[in-house]
Amino acid sequence: MTMNHDAGLDAATRILATGKAIAADRFPNMNGPAGQAHLAAWAATITEHGSTFPVEVWEPAVRNWAAKVAGDRMALPRDILREASAIRTVWYGDPDRRAELDRRRNARMSDREARGVLPAGTTPESPADARAAAIAAANSPARRAMVDRITKKLESVFHDPDATPRDRSLARIELEKRQRALAAREEKRENNLRQIGGAA
Repeated sequence: MTMNHDAGLDAATRILATGKAIAADRFPNMNGPAGQAHLAAWAATITEHGSTFPVEVWEPAVRNWAAKVAGDRMALPRDILREASAIRTVWYGDPDRRAELDRRRNARMSDREARGVLPAGTTPESPADARAAAIAAANSPARRAMVDRITKKLESVFHDPDATPRDRSLARIELEKRQRALAAREEKRENNLRQIGGAA
């Protein structure tokens, strides 16, 4: 579900107000024309990149940044987005919070399905299924087919009589890199499935 402007503005206001209360010299002021411009810029960024986060995550994300990360420079939206992601990961360990996060994911998937971004029938029937569906989407037949095409194209270099030693070396490096990435994704997928009680 795409975050609307009002929700982005509310999130940015929460972030900056919390930040000013904790680390006043690390967050922009919201007063006056310049402050309103800062607020609008933060709101636009959060609207674009923060739609997957529940509203409750912003204040603890700011506190986390102030306590563990803050240095000599001003906070940037990406700093708070990164901390929001870390907070959300921790929340997945709490069954109640995980259920709420899954409900939000379900709503986003339903919205994307309604807009034609996802095929009909993608949205899980129950919120508890949302995380499993998201994992399945990342391992869809279309994605696997694309990976297979790229792999075959790279492997074909070894059988191409016109390929130079440099071509073969680059192809070998790229294949090894893709194999490592695939192994890492598979490990992550299995860990996610174990967390939701699914079969690997």
